[in-house]
Amino acid sequence: MKAEIEVIKEYQKELGYDFDRMTPSERMQMFRNYMAALVVEQGELAEETPWKPWRSMEAQRNNYRKQCLEWIDCFFFLVDQAIALQLEAIDLEHTFNLKMKANKRRIENKYNNTKEERRQNGVDD
Repeated sequence: MKAEIEVIKEYQKELGYDFDRMTPSERMQMFRNYMAALVVEQGELAEETPWKPWRSMEAQRNNYRKQCLEWIDCFFFLVDQAIALQLEAIDLEHTFNLKMKANKRRIENKYNNTKEERRQNGVDD
């Protein structure tokens, strides 16, 4: 993740956005902009994905190439948010690892297991 953050940070500088030189207010404005952009990109991703349960799979777009492109656009805006918040790659990696351990413990404790397992254990949703 560190490499991607650094590449996107340099890209932003080339566009004229040097987060290291921005005031906290300027960074928060950029963060808000990236939140809005991410919502738009997620909508564009959804348009290329057969996510609607009320329609048949065949009646919906399922464009793998465009899904990849839209997902990467979402990734860019997530990384942009991290940069605006001055989150460090090492801290994000560490937090990811902690969260994954917690999620695995949830599975072991039957908190976050499959729907079929929850039904069998009487914890159906």
